[in-house]
Amino acid sequence: MENQIETPVKEPLFNIPPLTFWLALFLLVCFAVLQNDKWLENIVPVFSFIPQYFTVFPVQYSYTLLSYALLHFGWMHIATNLAGLLAFGSGVERLLGRKKFTLIFIGGIIIGALGHWALFPHGTDPLGGASAGISALFGAVLPLIVPNRRDFIIASIIFILTNLIVGLVGMPQQPGLAIAWQAHIFGFLFGIIFVLGLIRFKKKKIVEHL
Repeated sequence: MENQIETPVKEPLFNIPPLTFWLALFLLVCFAVLQNDKWLENIVPVFSFIPQYFTVFPVQYSYTLLSYALLHFGWMHIATNLAGLLAFGSGVERLLGRKKFTLIFIGGIIIGALGHWALFPHGTDPLGGASAGISALFGAVLPLIVPNRRDFIIASIIFILTNLIVGLVGMPQQPGLAIAWQAHIFGFLFGIIFVLGLIRFKKKKIVEHL
């Protein structure tokens, strides 16, 4: 009887789920397209989220609750967000699927902007970037990968404190970029609440079927 040697299966070098990959590429393309001399003057006031505009004209500027996520101020800004998206988004897409990934990401963007607005309703600094949605993805994946309550609480506190510190210190060599720690934290909390609610709902369904 001949010995059969199995050919090892080669894993892809970058095993990124499709929705996460295409979203990251889309954000990168948006960043590249908008890089010109006049984009700050013409595009940022229209598509970024500016709390004062939203306070005075909430209906007219409601679209900026989403559009601001497409704007990134510099290579460090987009690179940081893409790294977070690939890391946390991949985990959420694999564990929860594309629909819940989309709900968490978009919900985090909106809640993050609203949280920022609630604290600074008359702020004039433009808010840009997808970090609130990415923070929501991190908040969503955290209870799934850190089931121990103590470690989960510690990780959450570290995330919140880190954002507070970075928000106060700022990001070096990024003029005009305000670190919206408020949006990050609100997005992060939204992701946690979403997943914990989902877990509780599934447990309730299981109990009902017993």
